Amino acid sequence: MLGKPNPGDLTLAPAWPGIKGSVADMRRDPASFNDVGTGEVVTHFTQIVRRLPEPPIIMGHCFGGVVTQLLIDQHNRQSVVLIPLLM
Repeated sequence: MLGKPNPGDLTLAPAWPGIKGSVADMRRDPASFNDVGTGEVVTHFTQIVRRLPEPPIIMGHCFGGVVTQLLIDQHNRQSVVLIPLLM
C-alpha cells in the first residue's frame, strides 16, 4: 500500500516528448509530435526516472496509465494507474 506523502516530497509532472510551444502553437502545427510513439514516450520518462535520487511512485491516467505500467515493468516501481470510467 502506498504511504501518505511527507512534507517536502518532490512532485514532478514533466512534459511529454514533442511538446514545443503553447497549446495554440501545437494545434496550428502538430509536427513536433511526428515520430513520437509509445517507445519514445517510455524512453523519455525512463530517462527522468533514472535521474531521480529515490525510486518514485509513478502515476498515470488513460494512455499515461499504459506508460506507467511499462515503466513499472522496466523499473519495478510503485505505481498508481488511473482509468477513467465511461458512464
